[in-house]
Amino acid sequence: MNYAAYWDKLGIAGSGLCLIHCLAIPVVAGALPGLGIAFLADESVHGILAFVLIALAGLAFIPGYRRHRDRRVVILMTSGLGLILFATWGEAWIDLHGGGETILSITGSLLLIWAHCRNHSFCQACSTCTAKAAK
Repeated sequence: MNYAAYWDKLGIAGSGLCLIHCLAIPVVAGALPGLGIAFLADESVHGILAFVLIALAGLAFIPGYRRHRDRRVVILMTSGLGLILFATWGEAWIDLHGGGETILSITGSLLLIWAHCRNHSFCQACSTCTAKAAK
């Protein structure tokens, strides 16, 4: 099994989940208590998603960078994670109300998806990665 591709796919799914959460919560927040899922709008969900994205990024990007040395993937990844982390915990430094948190999170999620897709494409094109997956 090609674990690099596996972690990138999970990273894409996790970043996509973050993106959907950021887009949907402002629209459906009023309906969440009636559906019994009000916890999805809780601030702790942002922290949990951020930690999941950090873990998935590390599992996918560190081995990928060691093999491919593509700095653009690292720049996309650190920019995406930085925006998500700032959106999650940046309230201590600057007021992010009024949609700022959502815009930062959406942009960060899109950058992470782009980075995972790029990392995944390198692993698919790499003879070392595909040879390890065939074993």
